[in-house]
Amino acid sequence: MLKLWNTYAFFVNYAFLDDFDPAAPVVPVKDRPDIDRWILSDLQKLIRSAHHAFENYDLPSFTQQAEVFVDDKLSNWYVRRNRRRFWKSDQGPDKLAAYQTLLHDAHDVNPANCADCAVPRGDECTKTWKAHGQPVRGLEACICANTRR
Repeated sequence: MLKLWNTYAFFVNYAFLDDFDPAAPVVPVKDRPDIDRWILSDLQKLIRSAHHAFENYDLPSFTQQAEVFVDDKLSNWYVRRNRRRFWKSDQGPDKLAAYQTLLHDAHDVNPANCADCAVPRGDECTKTWKAHGQPVRGLEACICANTRR
């Protein structure tokens, strides 16, 4: 949960400094760098595995996979490899794509977006972004909602 919190805090701090608008037109996935497409693809794999785990009442495997996604892939790979994209001064489509990708991933794995998720709640993460006057807008339902399809 701490890595998710830190990832979300990183997003909130830089998004606030850059006046990131979550309602800005979405950069098409096909126009994003490979690393954005990779993390979004891995998120979809996690959602599929969550769907399977929930159907089979196998929550421990899902929570373990979610932890690996957040700790190893989102925090250790995506955020660390893309810091320069967030730090650069120009506000072009590459920086917008980085913000949109991180928001999408952090939102969809944030347990605060679920009323009855299998992992501990993270309401503080959502409150942090709302505290800067921006509502947390989900690009899609979170993992829990996706498992109910």
